[in-house]
Amino acid sequence: MTHYQRDWGISGVAIIGDTIYIGWREQESVFFSNDNGESWEQIDNGLTDRDGPRLFASETTLFAQMRRHVFRLKAGEKSWTKLIIKDPWKTDVIESDTTGFVVSGKLLYAATADGGLFRSTDMGNFWKSIKHGMMHDLDGQLAGLGNTIFYISSYSPNGRVFHSTDAGSSWTMYNTNLTNQDILSVTVLSETTLYVGTENGVFRSTDSGKSWTKTNTGIINAYVENLVFFGNALYTVTDDGIVRSADGGNSWVPVNEGLVADDGATLTVSDGKLYTATIETNVRWNPSTAGVYCLADDGNSWIPIQTNMQSSNDRIYGVNQLIVSGDTFYVVGQMGDGARLYRWKVGDNLWTQLRSHDFVFVGWHPLAVSGRTVYVNPVRGKIFRSADEGDTWTDVSRGLPKWEHQFVQATYDLICVGGTVYADSYDRILRSIDGGETWTSIDTGLCNSGIEMQLVDGMTLYGTNPHGIFRLTQGSDSWELIAPLEHNIMSLAYDGTTFYIGTNGEGIFRMSLEE
Repeated sequence: MTHYQRDWGISGVAIIGDTIYIGWREQESVFFSNDNGESWEQIDNGLTDRDGPRLFASETTLFAQMRRHVFRLKAGEKSWTKLIIKDPWKTDVIESDTTGFVVSGKLLYAATADGGLFRSTDMGNFWKSIKHGMMHDLDGQLAGLGNTIFYISSYSPNGRVFHSTDAGSSWTMYNTNLTNQDILSVTVLSETTLYVGTENGVFRSTDSGKSWTKTNTGIINAYVENLVFFGNALYTVTDDGIVRSADGGNSWVPVNEGLVADDGATLTVSDGKLYTATIETNVRWNPSTAGVYCLADDGNSWIPIQTNMQSSNDRIYGVNQLIVSGDTFYVVGQMGDGARLYRWKVGDNLWTQLRSHDFVFVGWHPLAVSGRTVYVNPVRGKIFRSADEGDTWTDVSRGLPKWEHQFVQATYDLICVGGTVYADSYDRILRSIDGGETWTSIDTGLCNSGIEMQLVDGMTLYGTNPHGIFRLTQGSDSWELIAPLEHNIMSLAYDGTTFYIGTNGEGIFRMSLEE
């Protein structure tokens, strides 16, 4: 017996009697244990194909679906047998790769790369074609429960679902609202209830696949770029809109009532209020759906602040950044040829596009606001300041680092803490206490790495880099590492005692400073 103490990378699990079988993705093989997982032995004789095997069991017989073929291991056998999945009566047909496989009781079902669909009633010795003419040129996922079998096509414009209650002898086709989905998995709970996992989330059907409902409530995107703490709750943005958690991220509920559109939302907190700017990307040329909203006092709905996102010469159909200062709103608005910086005040009919004779805002603009003073980085290596809410601008780049080559010039991220402005310049942090006239490097304590400024709490600035979470207190010239972390952090929220970390690909993590 061989003992393994490592991350397996499990691709499949099956249990037959007292024996546990696992598919190990890295080894592209199957292992079994007869002592509840204390020790494992490899069994791969006859596995001529390679991939992380998916495992299925029917009574005392084990099946392993590999990249191209399915293999069978009967009780007492020491070697796998490759199943030849094709119609045995059509001798001129060449065996095709197996793309789908499912075991339902004593029945086996398989889909092949050439569009075939087969059933075996004798553990894979012989196969019968059960493909219906309606399935022509379709590729799909298989799932079964007893004599009930589902074949759900991927990327079908009609959302085709095929349903059989007699083991595939006859089929009923439904043209459903499950359209153009990349079907990744199917789970059948009963003859009428099933779930599919797609790249766009989870869908449920309770009528044997005739209709589907998206059921993603409580599921948070693994990519969490926008995360804020407001009113004793966490808020973030998912593919289905804005969601809220009142229990530290354990559960989430949607908060989209009152929003005309909830796609592409951004969140910001100002003066005790939570704001969002939304845009529906599917109606790019109907920008009236873009708008700025404020969360109502009940915390369950949104109040429109400004939904006519029109300037004197163009319309804003997307918002990349939103900053609120008193009754003045600033957005980096998406246009057909890039982005522009706009200002709107309560009572105005139109948004004002901000510009200067020195530059025109095109593309992404790091932006910071403190009262009536606005800082912006319109081009690499340049920072401009406006003391009159963007009407006139002054170049305050004289004290910034000089770069030897144009292609390494910094793109500055900006943030204001009281009257102090900070600029994030690739591998350094710069601070100015005189409105950008002079700049000082504040890099001590950053573990020889740059930092991404994430959060302001009172007069304290928090940032992250590959080493963890750092804190810069008012008047300090050095950063303090307060939480070593190894996650790819995209966003940060703080409730006074606990940090919430939004990551790239790993979801949301919670960490208390008191622990």
